[in-house]
Amino acid sequence: MNDAQPSARIMDFHEDIWADEDESKSFPAVRPLLAHYTSLQNLESISRGAELWLSHPFMMNDHQELAWALSEGMRLVTSDPRFGVILPPKAYQEFLGLLKAIREFDSVSDDLDTYIACFSRHEAGDTDGVLSMWRAYGGNGGGAAIVFNTARISDQLTAPLIIAPVDYLTTKVRLQWIEQLIDKMFDSMKRMPVGVEDAASYAWNFYNRLRMFSLFTKHEGFREENEWRVVYDPKRKEGKALDQCMGYAVTAKGIEPKFKLPMNGSIDPSIDLDYLVDQVLLGPTAGTQVAMFAASRMLSLLGKPRMSRLVAASATPLKPC
Repeated sequence: MNDAQPSARIMDFHEDIWADEDESKSFPAVRPLLAHYTSLQNLESISRGAELWLSHPFMMNDHQELAWALSEGMRLVTSDPRFGVILPPKAYQEFLGLLKAIREFDSVSDDLDTYIACFSRHEAGDTDGVLSMWRAYGGNGGGAAIVFNTARISDQLTAPLIIAPVDYLTTKVRLQWIEQLIDKMFDSMKRMPVGVEDAASYAWNFYNRLRMFSLFTKHEGFREENEWRVVYDPKRKEGKALDQCMGYAVTAKGIEPKFKLPMNGSIDPSIDLDYLVDQVLLGPTAGTQVAMFAASRMLSLLGKPRMSRLVAASATPLKPC
């Protein structure tokens, strides 16, 4: 594609397929408390390094992350016979060829440098946390929840970082959404003949919308997590401001890429760990009086004086396993 302005029909198509994206439900329009459930070791590591590590979606507990909707969407659109009927041969060849090329290139480029940090929406005044989250992510109750106040984050947060809630949908509903996206593209194309350049534009717009749907939807079986995500999307990258965040980690899963977000004010003055935290909640099997005292001391010694005063313990009566 060249740098020419998109045609009116492409602009209309773009607006149509993004019409269901409700920005009023995401940051910065909504600024909830978000809890990151983790182990005590990770609480120490995050505090010591003043870094939040975003993980690759393929390394997360839902094996469908990112890949499923992209795979299903590509399968459905490339096998849809309607496009071969309404598109001239050259335009149809460009459309299918570019779709496949985008997906193949993405799988060895942007897909590999897309990262997610997961949080659970935390209600104001909640001093216990969510039992299922403690069990799944908080050391089976022996870890901690770092509660962040997103109201303190600047509206000018760097563009590649997206903060938004996850939509929980059944497999059937997700497939229906993809089919409706394909229908919208077909309806737009059939209104008038499509040239090669517009065919390419349709492919780009379709793929980018499908990809964002993949990043912020999840099977309804995870609904109780009430998840919000911080996503680093390399497709929104401008310049090299965040290149310093690209890293790796050797974990129990092996070696994996990581996006290490500095929380010391260097990226944005508001992205400062000691400033953003609203509460440090120890899990129901970890929150003894001695543990709270020790956690407070740890945070103070690690240069997080404000956090050290925010240590509390969940009173959920969970018996240690």
